[in-house]
Amino acid sequence: MTAPYHGSGRYLVADAWFGQFKCAYALRKLGLFSIMNVKNNHKRFPKRLILDHLSKRDDRMHMSVQVENGFEVYASGHMDVQPMVLVHTTGTSLEGSKRDRVYRHFNRDLN
Repeated sequence: MTAPYHGSGRYLVADAWFGQFKCAYALRKLGLFSIMNVKNNHKRFPKRLILDHLSKRDDRMHMSVQVENGFEVYASGHMDVQPMVLVHTTGTSLEGSKRDRVYRHFNRDLN
């Protein structure tokens, strides 16, 4: 599926079906960067450690793991309404600018 792009340095964004440490590392060895959501397939991934640091909205945690051949794989998480945990081989841990968020609650009159 990714063969035409090997070695191109392109970014691959994947959902939780592919989101695992082993997959991110394999893609990096093929010359592709990736950002993937981690739900269930988290063998060799510090998911519990990250979730333990996410208790309130806007909490975040970022860590890097050195793997062979000088590659790094990153594990990150942030808390919004629900916690989101990512495995990625690209990105930054620098804090972005603050944004004002507006939360709207709509009441529907079903009558």
